[in-house]
Amino acid sequence: MTPRPDPLAPVRARLDAALAAGVLPPDARAEAQALVARMDVPVRVVLMGPPRGGRSAVLNLLAGARVVPDGLRLPTLRLVAGSRRMARLTQADGRVETLSDPDPETLAARGAVFVEMTADLPALGRISLLEVVAGPDPEAQARAAAWAARRADIAIWCSRAFDAGEARVWRGLPAALRGHGILLRTHADDLGGPEARAVAIRALGEAAGADFPHVLAIDTPEALAARDTDGPGGIDRARLRASGGQTLIATVLRQLDDGRQALADRADVLLCRHGLEAIAPVSAPSPAPAAPPAATRRAFEEAVERLARAGRDMTQGAATPTEVMRRSVAELVWLDGHLDAVPGTDPLLAAARDAATRAADMAQLMQVENRDSAAVEAVSLMIQLRHTLTRDLRMVA
Repeated sequence: MTPRPDPLAPVRARLDAALAAGVLPPDARAEAQALVARMDVPVRVVLMGPPRGGRSAVLNLLAGARVVPDGLRLPTLRLVAGSRRMARLTQADGRVETLSDPDPETLAARGAVFVEMTADLPALGRISLLEVVAGPDPEAQARAAAWAARRADIAIWCSRAFDAGEARVWRGLPAALRGHGILLRTHADDLGGPEARAVAIRALGEAAGADFPHVLAIDTPEALAARDTDGPGGIDRARLRASGGQTLIATVLRQLDDGRQALADRADVLLCRHGLEAIAPVSAPSPAPAAPPAATRRAFEEAVERLARAGRDMTQGAATPTEVMRRSVAELVWLDGHLDAVPGTDPLLAAARDAATRAADMAQLMQVENRDSAAVEAVSLMIQLRHTLTRDLRMVA
């Protein structure tokens, strides 16, 4: 998996600065420290599914190396980043054994129930991989899946069919994890040519799509072979696309970026709540800022007046948190559409549009999460945007 720019970098720098400056109260400081700690942990990807579902081959593909050889059965395996290859084996009686640079055959022969392996692989800078191994008994699969769910951010269910028993196991997992799930129809080579494969996946998507945000198919041996070529970069990209491997990797990367962006949004809300202008940080002003077009000024003035009026309504009345949340979301969605309808591309307008879109998205996300503090945070977003628009108007007055 190719490294990408990290959406957390800017907000992480602001969090670090706020913590170093000691400007956050104790409860917010604890929350900021927890966010920083979470940002430092690679996203946890778990591979689940019935026996012979092709999990190990998918693990090899996402890791970018043949960690588990074909035909070798290992116990439940967690693969994480490390400067050198090591394995920590846990036996059924709780005994733990550490091996330096072990070969897979040795790991399989030790009879462990769980193996944690470190490896120096570029992909592991962004993700850790957990392959869950359980027998065919649905109860055993359910127990293993429940155990893994507490250690996962993204779940990939590897299967040839996704039958009723698998669906019951999947539906028993936490909704938050299922919301980041991928149903991967492995062994796609047995579905026939591209047209037959498309028909089969469409049928699978209709049957199981309500349980998964993504339903994909992959010919994993072909995808692995595409990564083992001697071409530029060691990858036959056309072959990787045809196998379904490129789609899987791209989908996982999007999930990773969405998860990292969610962390960034939470950090933005935290900083905004304490007046640190995380939504639209102030850049050093240019020596002579240009006045915005008249349309931008009128739009900003209208937005400031409306947001101020909404703020007064919510603070002077006896609105419930639910009503405050609903009104805040409505005002932020209005602002997003209001600024988007203004003609022009001047820098102040572009920055305000970006801030409004992010704030509207964040408020709607908080409304769905329905946390106790969501209404206060949404109002904070609205107030912060009003202050930002007012500041921008003063800068060019």
